[in-house]
Amino acid sequence: VSITLEYCNHDFALAQFAKALGDRQKYAQYQNRAQNWKNLFDESTKYLRPRNADGSWVENFSATTSKGFTVGTAAQYVWMVNFNLRALMDKMGGSDKAVERLDKFFTVLNSGGRAETAWMGNEPGEGAPWIYDFAGTPSRTQKVVRRIQNELFTTKPSGIPGNDDAGALSSWYVFSALGLYPEIPGVAGFVVGSPLFPEADVHLGNGSALKIVGQNASVSNPYVKTVKLNGSNFDNSWLLWSALANGATLNFDLGDKPTDWASRTNQSPPSFDVVKP
Repeated sequence: VSITLEYCNHDFALAQFAKALGDRQKYAQYQNRAQNWKNLFDESTKYLRPRNADGSWVENFSATTSKGFTVGTAAQYVWMVNFNLRALMDKMGGSDKAVERLDKFFTVLNSGGRAETAWMGNEPGEGAPWIYDFAGTPSRTQKVVRRIQNELFTTKPSGIPGNDDAGALSSWYVFSALGLYPEIPGVAGFVVGSPLFPEADVHLGNGSALKIVGQNASVSNPYVKTVKLNGSNFDNSWLLWSALANGATLNFDLGDKPTDWASRTNQSPPSFDVVKP
């Protein structure tokens, strides 16, 4: 399953590259092949489940199995469909069911490779905290991301929750502290969280600057009340890179209580399913 998910994410990113080059045939070929994860979704368990060479399901399957998964379990890998989370959540029974599963998943944040709960020290789980945005409950993303920052990252020599693997965990922290995260491979945009700091300046490669202001930002104020982009109200949990590429100011007003900011269906990040050739 883990290899299939890696290939699906690779194929999806290649599809976006082909689309940018104007190659419609290869765009459709790779984007549709990226949906092969659906062949492993087991309706009886609501997990991605390994198959034998003859197509039959592998026996003795459970949420904590690691057979068919590389360094992780079925419960930890099931969320790794970053480019089509809408379809994944629908297969799980809808957004409410997915949120219930995520809430259970994050009762433990760094449980290791034999558990039914999160292992944030391992790269396949890095995108999971942001899935609440796709389910229309961004306040839950804001809460769990702040928990991860506060509980798993410290200034000690052992201050990251696992193997940094070429900066993967460190970059997760930097993005999360800015309040933005590149959830979908090959797509120029960010899911929106909440900034950890009152102010951050990001110097872009073209010489422009992105200023992120977090009014009332603190470790105990993760919840977004309002967001303004260049002075105008912004009510979506997905932010296109094109809105930031030439410089921008992003203002967050934060508090200590959950809000319904960006909780409507049309305010959620996109998902990408099959396309016609």
